[in-house]
Amino acid sequence: MSQHRTKGGKAANPLHKPWTKDAGAKNARPAANKAHRAAADKTPPVKAVRTVQDDEGKVYGENACRVLFSQRPDALIRLYVSAPMAAKFADVMKYLAAAKKAYHIVDDTELEKVAGSSHHGGVVLLVKRKPQQSLAAYLQQKGRKRDCLLALDGVGNPHKRGRPIYDFWVG
Repeated sequence: MSQHRTKGGKAANPLHKPWTKDAGAKNARPAANKAHRAAADKTPPVKAVRTVQDDEGKVYGENACRVLFSQRPDALIRLYVSAPMAAKFADVMKYLAAAKKAYHIVDDTELEKVAGSSHHGGVVLLVKRKPQQSLAAYLQQKGRKRDCLLALDGVGNPHKRGRPIYDFWVG
């Protein structure tokens, strides 16, 4: 086996694999990474969206927001709406302005941040949640006539709550 000599006079490695990183590339790489990290550190931080408290919830989509506004306008805290949808929600913005509550006309990227989803439909409402009533408080209400109570235990997906009722009526 012959020894290959490089320009520096050192013997070349006969088992050299060109697809692996050599010592020269390892030393050059950290400097490039440091320059890249320094450039990344200089980007302005993204403004954090106000966190939702336990007694607040987000509602998004044109129809859902319309229904909520018609049924519980006092529960509204804040409105985020895109410019194309602003004309459709002028009455909601007028109500919020009269109640001295905030509304924001924002772009779609901001709406995605607020909603936590890209399926916001151009409008997001931050609302107060309905208070949850315990079973004991419900059963102790005065003036209650006979009624039927359905208890669903272990239903993790709220969209599947209607299935037992459907099965009861059909089956």
